[in-house]
Amino acid sequence: MRYVIPPVSDTSRMTKRKSKTRLDISALNPETLLSPYDTAQFLDVCIRSLERYRQERLGPKFIRLSPHCIRYRVRDLQEFCASREVKCA
Repeated sequence: MRYVIPPVSDTSRMTKRKSKTRLDISALNPETLLSPYDTAQFLDVCIRSLERYRQERLGPKFIRLSPHCIRYRVRDLQEFCASREVKCA
């Protein structure tokens, strides 16, 4: 007997983003540590993208508290966003 896996019609299950609202970090203390979920929400990327950024050393600075506990400092996220700013002539 063969089992056929039905196609996924709801693509929202495939991403790890839970909401489309963007996190506002302007009111937070610059030394506050954010989880990868909160960071992904702020940067408007999926959590898997953050993992790839860490592996390739492309994204914002992060803090590894333990092998499975990653945090991002608000100040580092603000610096990362500022460094990505493109100025038009």
